[in-house]
Formats: sequence, C-alpha cells, structure tokens
Amino acid sequence: MGKPEMTVKHSQTEMIEFNDILSMLYQKDAELVTLLEAERKAKKDLSFQVAALAHDIKTPLTVLKGNLELLDMTELTNQQSDFLNSADNSIKAFEKYFNDMIQYSRLLVEEKDYQEEIFLPEFLEELDTEARAIMDTHEVEFNVIKRVNLEFFKGNQLNLSRALINILSNAARYSSGHKKVTLSVIEEEEFLVFHIWNNGPAFTKEALESADNLFYTENKGRNSKHYGIGLSFAQVVAKNHHGKLVLQNPPTGGAVVSLSIKK
Repeated sequence: MGKPEMTVKHSQTEMIEFNDILSMLYQKDAELVTLLEAERKAKKDLSFQVAALAHDIKTPLTVLKGNLELLDMTELTNQQSDFLNSADNSIKAFEKYFNDMIQYSRLLVEEKDYQEEIFLPEFLEELDTEARAIMDTHEVEFNVIKRVNLEFFKGNQLNLSRALINILSNAARYSSGHKKVTLSVIEEEEFLVFHIWNNGPAFTKEALESADNLFYTENKGRNSKHYGIGLSFAQVVAKNHHGKLVLQNPPTGGAVVSLSIKK
C-alpha cells in the first residue's frame, strides 16, 4: 500500500462485506500515495529553499569576512580588536548554523545506501579520534566502554558518524564541574546501541519531550550557539537505520542520549 510504482489489480469477490473492505483499502491506498508524494515534495522544497538561501547569503558573508580581514591589518585599539573578534566569531557561528541546516535538509531527501558494510573497530577508532579533539577543546575527561563482540554491521558510515559527533558535542557542551563524558557501545540481541553520558544537569521534562524537535534548545539565551539541529539530525539517522533516539536521566545522575541501530 502507498507504493506508486506498484500496479494492483482491483478485484472483486462474491461477498458484499469483502467488497466493502476491499473498496475501502483501495481508497486508502490511493490516499497514501497522494500523502507520500506530498511529503516527498515538501522535503525537496525545504532542501531546495535552504540551499538557495545558503547560496544567496554566501556573497555578503564573503564580503563581510574580507572587510574584517582588511580591518585587522590596520592599527586598532584594544576595544576595536574586541569588536572585530566578536564580529568574526558571530560570522563563524552563522556559517556553522547554515552548514547544519544544509546537512539536515539534505538528509531528509537523500536516498543514500544504508546497507554499507562497516568494520566496527575501525569505525570506533575514527570516532574516538574526532571525539577526543572536541573533548580536549572543552577540557572534558572522555572514556569509551565497549561491550561488543560484533565486528561488522550495515549502515551509512558518514551519517552515523555525524550523528554521534553531534551528540558527543552536546554532551561536552553541557557537562559541568570536573567535566566527564562517557561513550558506551553495547551489543543487544537486535540492536547496536551507543550510550553517551555526561555529568551535566539532568534533562528537564520539556527537554525529554521536545529535544529531538528541530530548533529546540533549553538554552534560551540570545547569545546561544546551540540551534537544536543536532539531535533532530541524529533522530533521522537512527530512524534510517531502523533504530531510535532516546533521552534519559539515569539514577546515577547526569544525562544520557542513546542512539540505537538495527544490527
């Protein structure tokens, strides 16, 4: 049902009740095709609009960056240097935001292969290297715990790696005190699970209900560089791997985000 490329012969039986049910199913099938096509079109429109907007903004951003570089070559007071650094940081945050938006919009319409064979030890080694660079920047103690016998699994390596790095970056950002983040890789009967724990504050009730929604962020401050795209991206990646994204407050404290994918 709902597959436009399939042609199903509309047959009838000699039983009125069966014919009524079949008629309803054929009608629902046609409605599903229409709804799915509308959803695909909406996603493509979103991706196109984001790409067009990013293209239009690239030129003024390039001009701004060029002018900042020229200003940096002149004699500046300490206050002017601070203003210049602030403007430069704002442009970098803006570029990151648009890059995240482009990645998310592409993910919605892409038809990439999620059956790529991935060697788990190598995948985890590359993930560990990238994650430690982030943790060092935030001065976070980072540990990896492996409880797996699995060597190979199927999925999309690039998107899965991006999703996990997004979660790890959030974990590093929200850890507190003597900052700690732990990545636990656990093999279950049907799923491969990535648990990411940090010792920051627990998720609020609102966060548990809404954190995977696009643009949601608990930080309501005007200067926040967190735009709420990362977890939405991770959720789509998990679903594309026939898995799920779960947020939890463990009894030991801190917060956990678990991304599971079908083995």
